[in-house]
Amino acid sequence: MLHTRLYPPSTSRRALVRIHDEVLAKLESSLGVRPAQTKRSDADGVLALSSIQPGVASVLFRSYRNPPPPSSSTSALPTPPPLRSAYQVAARYRLPDGSVRIYTKTSAAPLDDWPTPQLDIELGGDAKELIFYVGLGPRSFTADFPYVEHYMHRPPPPHPLGTGTNGTNDGSASAPAPAPRSLLAIEAEAQAQPGFSPFVSPSMWVRGLSASALCFTVAWDAGRDAAAMAAVRSYAHAVTDTWLAHLMADAQTLAAVRNGTADANSGGKAVPPPPAAAAASDPWVVEQWRRAAAALRESKRNDPATPMMVPVFGQEQVDKWVELSSGL
Repeated sequence: MLHTRLYPPSTSRRALVRIHDEVLAKLESSLGVRPAQTKRSDADGVLALSSIQPGVASVLFRSYRNPPPPSSSTSALPTPPPLRSAYQVAARYRLPDGSVRIYTKTSAAPLDDWPTPQLDIELGGDAKELIFYVGLGPRSFTADFPYVEHYMHRPPPPHPLGTGTNGTNDGSASAPAPAPRSLLAIEAEAQAQPGFSPFVSPSMWVRGLSASALCFTVAWDAGRDAAAMAAVRSYAHAVTDTWLAHLMADAQTLAAVRNGTADANSGGKAVPPPPAAAAASDPWVVEQWRRAAAALRESKRNDPATPMMVPVFGQEQVDKWVELSSGL
């Protein structure tokens, strides 16, 4: 677990951190992610930032990596692919009126030459209202309709390694996770959820990034609304499971492409081949994935809220935040 240094278990907002702990447990079991040192984090993957004025704001990061796949494997299952970067963030800050806001995030990005979207789960707000942002950052332009259809509109193939359970990560018994759903189906259910109101950012940059995300405000009573928290948790799990299933399916497709065993017509007339099948025949498509990955990495640098943090943390600490978020 990442955030106990900032949020003791007695704090009601600890409910958000628990959700991120559960998401991390899925990444650990499916992909083998572990804390890892980066340019800006220590040997345990940790980076802690504090406001210039003591007590105003604090941020805790942890970076993760997963081991590279073995050079050869006799398993019939696809090898969990390496991630370019993965990290979690927990932050809290006090406004001039004395109210406190919390911000939490889990992010996982595939390698640049992979088509799988980037997973982003962001939960934060004040005691009254939670901003819920859970999405799949596309590795293609939103006008690429086959890409959108594949990753957003259609459910992924079942995850061959499983996505864990819908229970807690404390070892207690729980029901098996259901088959992953499409992002569109999850969004439609969330839109009908009582207390979930669509959120539209005033920032054009954020609106562009959130085209493939569930983005809502949720009345959550600082984590004490059990129904609201159950729904938030359910949708965070559902999108994580969908992302993992897409990632593993792409691993299988890319392995076949690179081994020369892929069938270009395997999708049939009704369902076209997955975007990953283009890796062997269309260098421009792969370059598009790389460019989109670079744009997603720079999201924190280009976020209009980032300059507002400089007076609070100072430029040096903000630079560390931006670099760790970009995978450095």
